[in-house]
Amino acid sequence: MPDPGTIMAAVGSGVKAFADVVKVYQDLNPPQSGQVSVVNDTKDTVTVRSYNNNDWAKLIAAAQITLKPGAAAMITAATDPVQLVWKRGNYGALKPFGTENLSQSAAPKGDGKVFVITEKNTL
Repeated sequence: MPDPGTIMAAVGSGVKAFADVVKVYQDLNPPQSGQVSVVNDTKDTVTVRSYNNNDWAKLIAAAQITLKPGAAAMITAATDPVQLVWKRGNYGALKPFGTENLSQSAAPKGDGKVFVITEKNTL
């Protein structure tokens, strides 16, 4: 059996590696704060994602909601305005979002701010 010093060194190295991974994730996906109300004014179910980064790649979603026709919800992100991407249909968190019939916009945060998804802007 290895000596306790070797075991502790290995554990310490694993903890540092884990901390490094967490820091990279937090840099890519900072904590969310504030929100915007989103209303689905279409006749179809729509899935909406918000993003913490204003980058074009939209790699990591901050939040995802699925709204039935006429439904409303709050969605959050770290940025203001909130970067929103939406698509017709109910997309589970594990199902690829894809780019077909994808629409995007930015909505300002704050009480009384409402972003309405309409037939015109969801193609």
